[in-house]
Amino acid sequence: FFLEDKILKLLSESTGNILEDETLINTLSQSKATSIQIEQRMVSADKTKKKIALSRKAYHPIAVRASLLYFCVADLSLVETMYQYSLEWFISLCLKCITENGNNTR
Repeated sequence: FFLEDKILKLLSESTGNILEDETLINTLSQSKATSIQIEQRMVSADKTKKKIALSRKAYHPIAVRASLLYFCVADLSLVETMYQYSLEWFISLCLKCITENGNNTR
């Protein structure tokens, strides 16, 4: 916003031919360079966003299965009070399943 305000201020205060105002020309050049940098960063951010989405998509099936397993185990106590498990037990169960299955995905 600083460059925009500066350009508008220089344009409003300019007298005579604006093509001869070196300060205005330098400010416009700086604005163009900044615009190019922002555009490059936006392209980079878009690529990063797509990589993150792909990574997240890979973990989605695992998250669905883990949540199903968690709520099944959590509801076991409704069937019988003997079946009450801690979160620590559930985490160890999930880690055991991951290590035993390795990279096996279905």
